[in-house]
Amino acid sequence: MLLIGASLCFSACKTNTQDQPGQEQRLEGQNGHRQNRDKPLGKKAAGIKFSVETRLLIQAEKAFRLGRYTTPQHDNAYDKFHSVLLINPGSSRARSGLQAILLRYAELVRAALQKGRLGAASAYLSQVELFYPANALLVDLKKNLRLAKEKQPVEMFVAKGISSGNEEFNLPMDELNDKSSVITQILSNIALRVKETDESILIFARNDKEGRWIYRQLRQSASGYRVRGDIRISQAPKVRILPPL
Repeated sequence: MLLIGASLCFSACKTNTQDQPGQEQRLEGQNGHRQNRDKPLGKKAAGIKFSVETRLLIQAEKAFRLGRYTTPQHDNAYDKFHSVLLINPGSSRARSGLQAILLRYAELVRAALQKGRLGAASAYLSQVELFYPANALLVDLKKNLRLAKEKQPVEMFVAKGISSGNEEFNLPMDELNDKSSVITQILSNIALRVKETDESILIFARNDKEGRWIYRQLRQSASGYRVRGDIRISQAPKVRILPPL
């Protein structure tokens, strides 16, 4: 009887020992499944954690690095920083960004004046007037430009939609070569004017490629409006305003 009992005990213990690994495997499988559920879902899920404010700040700072300070419309550093302030008026990062744009324009105005490029200086200054009208820095910049104009009278090109008198807008070649924010702002102002008046245009460009680029900027700035006009080859780039077609 003792032998039979020992045999039964040995058999039962052996059975329990064989069952144990299976149970551990099932538990490990369950734990593994739980661990998988707890893992991050990747970059897409991580991106969701960014707040709207954070994304706008990233976009604003990128636009600033690319020189898109106040143009194009709705995709520039100034608009993005202001959008942040609508969400969080106390954002020091957004306020610093707006201040950086102002200081950058001041640098551009002074640099243009040093090179005698009064037209470019005037265009940069127009952006300061438009976006920072009450800033004390504007007074000094205007004074510097006025003194430079008195020393070196030049033909001014359009800025903020002001015509040269014969309805032609002269395009500064240095800015046109660089496709800078100055030239895009000038073309944007022209486009907004013809959109309001339904006038047509005649583009004078040094080659067909340049003429098409100018037209493309005008068309993009006059969103929802078809700018009508033609392109002529000329060594003096400009845009002439014509009566409505």
